[in-house]
Amino acid sequence: EAKKRGIPGDEDKHVADAMYAVVLLESALSSKDEQLFLDHSCRMFPSDPRFFLQRGYCHSSVLHVHEFDSSDGRMVAADLHQVMELTQHETGNRMYQMATYMLAFMSGEIGMAQNSGAERRKAIKLYETFICSVDPRDPHLPGVHYHLGLLLLDENKGNDLGRQLALYHYNEGLRAEDERLPIFTINQHLKNELKFMAL
Repeated sequence: EAKKRGIPGDEDKHVADAMYAVVLLESALSSKDEQLFLDHSCRMFPSDPRFFLQRGYCHSSVLHVHEFDSSDGRMVAADLHQVMELTQHETGNRMYQMATYMLAFMSGEIGMAQNSGAERRKAIKLYETFICSVDPRDPHLPGVHYHLGLLLLDENKGNDLGRQLALYHYNEGLRAEDERLPIFTINQHLKNELKFMAL
């Protein structure tokens, strides 16, 4: 293939690697094959965030919330951090936004499940970064506001400030829904929980 395309011989191996990745992708009929392709691609293209984000999605899709702090969860977090590092200087980069969102959700769930102030504060900071970086019509925005409200309520021990912040994000979540965005099932759960806690 390299010779047909007139590529110099010293690049044959790179072309062969790329062709191998393509073959793996086209034959990815199972999650195992997809994982093999993604692992190979992450090694071949360590400066391309697309593969790290996809590998993070692939791993996270089989994780339950209580597994976010497991070795598999930490592998997902490492891939997402890699995406953020590679895209942090690109304003409005969607991969950066989605990596931020996923990391915030994972840290928030760990923080609430383990009553970890460090994870809770990490999630709060990441969610605030996400809110500032996305379009007001982003479909994830309602759920982000509801989750952030619960985290702030926890972080402030349910005091008046915590309730004010929670109520603010509850209302912001409602406003985001008013943009006629699709609401995910988890958003509804978070919304109901925040309403019960904050009002």
